[in-house]
Amino acid sequence: MKDKSKAPAQAAAPSRIKTPKNAPRRLKPHQLEIFSAIASTGSITGAAKFLNISQPGVSRSLADFEREIGFTLFVRDKKRLFITPEGSAFHEELSRSFTGLERLAKAAEEIRQMRRGHIRIMTMPALCYGAVPKAIKSFLDRHDSLSLNFEAQNSQRVIESVASQYADIGIAQVPASYPGVAIHSSFRSDAVCVMPPGHPLCARKIIRPSDLQDHPLIALPPSSMAGQQLNHILREAGLNIMPRVETLTSFAACAMVVEGLGVAVVDPFTSAVFTRGQLEQRPFRPIVNFGFRLLYPEHRIISTAAHALMEHLAKALSADARVAGRS
Repeated sequence: MKDKSKAPAQAAAPSRIKTPKNAPRRLKPHQLEIFSAIASTGSITGAAKFLNISQPGVSRSLADFEREIGFTLFVRDKKRLFITPEGSAFHEELSRSFTGLERLAKAAEEIRQMRRGHIRIMTMPALCYGAVPKAIKSFLDRHDSLSLNFEAQNSQRVIESVASQYADIGIAQVPASYPGVAIHSSFRSDAVCVMPPGHPLCARKIIRPSDLQDHPLIALPPSSMAGQQLNHILREAGLNIMPRVETLTSFAACAMVVEGLGVAVVDPFTSAVFTRGQLEQRPFRPIVNFGFRLLYPEHRIISTAAHALMEHLAKALSADARVAGRS
């Protein structure tokens, strides 16, 4: 496209087109498209062929457009079309707008295909190992442009973070209902008894409450769901066993058992991290249910990507051999 400055000297100067007072200034998309096509091809004929419409249709739309915006976009000289300086300035701005629209279209496609977005997931420490990290890895392998924040906190902190909408997804031990929290899935897992290799309890296939009374106990706090259940089971069996050590997490309990401080009843996910020569584990009966739930904020619509990850996590946890059931 030639600029007006290169037009022949005898070309008529562009005339100002008077715009009626209070004329609408809302630009129509098809007029912008026609103007862009003329500017790009350099002629009415070229624009008509490019847009697959008639030449008279292109000419009428251009004339209408010039009247609406109030200045001349093109001038003719000896059947040649020249863009005016005003037209050039407008075309530059329109090109930037089209570039912005292309970026928006690309962004929309990336969001649709889950190639853009950020997910914050929080889990209690026991689920930091094994199934959850593996599920996150396989999900991000398929959606490698997503970013993710992964935090380990105690169950109460996870629940509060989901309820406050700080976290998109949570995995925690939580009652059947909690304000601001919605439950996607519930899982049951059976706690196990862990002991050092060579410990006398290794000779047993199943550990029962009475087996604990002759050995120092590393216990989870009575405020925890697992701690409450174990205390109830011991009372039902008529046993009054005072823990040698009380600790907040299964990980800490297992670490103390490794050091020979006693035995512990812990979740099967954490114990699996230590069983490679460091610990032995046996089923504990009656069952101490180390149940947990997959959570999301009740009062917020979560993103497509977060929902897909939650479904992926639920499927992975359901397939884990340490999960005894899902509801």
